[in-house]
Amino acid sequence: MRDSLEIKEKKFNKQSIVYHHQIEIKPRVSEIERRTVPYGRFILATNIESSSEVQNSEILWNYKNQ
Repeated sequence: MRDSLEIKEKKFNKQSIVYHHQIEIKPRVSEIERRTVPYGRFILATNIESSSEVQNSEILWNYKNQ
C-alpha cells in the first residue's frame, strides 16, 4: 500500500537532529473491493414445488415484508 517514503534529516546543532517523514499512500482499490464483497449466502426456502408459480423476487419481497 505504501507508494513512497522519504526521510529528511535536519541538523540544528551538534546535539540535536530532527527527522521529517513524508509518506505518500495510494490504496489498492482492487483489494478494497475484494474484501467488501460478502462471502456468505442467505437461503430462503418455500414449500411451493413449481417454480412457475412464484418468482425469486416475489419470495424475497414477501420475506422482507414480514
